[in-house]
Amino acid sequence: MFARENVGRHYVVTLTSVALEARMPTRRVNWSLSFVDQRGRDDFFAWVAKRVDRWDDWRMMAHELGQDVLTQHLLTLVIQAGGLAPRT
Repeated sequence: MFARENVGRHYVVTLTSVALEARMPTRRVNWSLSFVDQRGRDDFFAWVAKRVDRWDDWRMMAHELGQDVLTQHLLTLVIQAGGLAPRT
């Protein structure tokens, strides 16, 4: 699941999953990307939210191939799609 978060003074999008193998299920951050402002984070999150059907695949990519691979993949997709929605 992707989420928008504030971590200290940073604006972050995280991709999390629930670790069920533990005695008590816990949320695990599989990937994160920080932004310099809230608007940039929210624009990126809106782009990701439109692709909710891909979230499980992206979580597996981060888990199996690493966070850097997912970051590169997502940024490539954003660029190929023509960037993020224009700000109004």
